[in-house]
Amino acid sequence: AEEIGGGNLNYAFCVKDAEGHSVFVKQAPDFIKVLGPEAKLEKERMKLEVQVYGEWAKLLGEDVAAKYLPTIYKVDLDSMAFMMEFLGSFVLLSSCKSVT
Repeated sequence: AEEIGGGNLNYAFCVKDAEGHSVFVKQAPDFIKVLGPEAKLEKERMKLEVQVYGEWAKLLGEDVAAKYLPTIYKVDLDSMAFMMEFLGSFVLLSSCKSVT
């Protein structure tokens, strides 16, 4: 597992097996990650995030959702964590130069 930096609220990891397959693992603590345990935050936000992916999938339909949404493999609401498809080949929009 390798931590993915850049996030402010949650812990995020890329987990790879010996064959090079990878998944994305995200966990929501009950505080803001970059500020520490004193900066309390509802960890149940992870549950809402997973529900939103489900609603988007319903609205888009199976074929479009499979094309544009990552697959969520496992959700653990006790730990407020989930494992989903790792989109390592995608480029973040924030890293693209804007056109003026």
